[in-house]
Amino acid sequence: MKKIIAVTGMPGAGKTLACEFAKERGYTVFYVGGLTKEELEKRGLEINEVNEREIRESLRREFGMDVYAQKISEKIDNSDEEVILLDGVRSFEEYEFLRNKYGTDFLMLSIVVSPDLRYERLMSREFRGLTKEECISRDMSEIQNINHGNTIAMGDYYIVNGGSDKNEFKEKVNAVLDRVVEL
Repeated sequence: MKKIIAVTGMPGAGKTLACEFAKERGYTVFYVGGLTKEELEKRGLEINEVNEREIRESLRREFGMDVYAQKISEKIDNSDEEVILLDGVRSFEEYEFLRNKYGTDFLMLSIVVSPDLRYERLMSREFRGLTKEECISRDMSEIQNINHGNTIAMGDYYIVNGGSDKNEFKEKVNAVLDRVVEL
């Protein structure tokens, strides 16, 4: 029986870092937003916030708000791994699709952080760094156009990643993983 742990949170919350900690433990991680990158490459578009947002929103308009979940579920179904983490489940419809498909084998880990700290992290990124205005705009887009806030609210587990100590965050992630894998 597979355990599927979806990791969600607003941009800059620490989703990818949490998934890196899971990889260190030998767990498989699928990046849900990979569909955006694939589509950008297909269309020959530069990777930047404007193009990424356009792809995220246009794919959902064209194929439905759960398109990312549909695509990632194909990878889940073709995997023999017992524990799989999903980096970046966003829309509430993605959550509903995955919850309905995998039932009690599907759990949501929501990572929460204050906007100011998230913006600080996003602005200091070497790759795809954002301005404060872009951070705020992205938040509003994810909440209003992708229903991301509802998804975060449905967390089975929550981690507050409010500090700068990666070891403390890693301990919190590992504690949740220990608990989830034992279920």
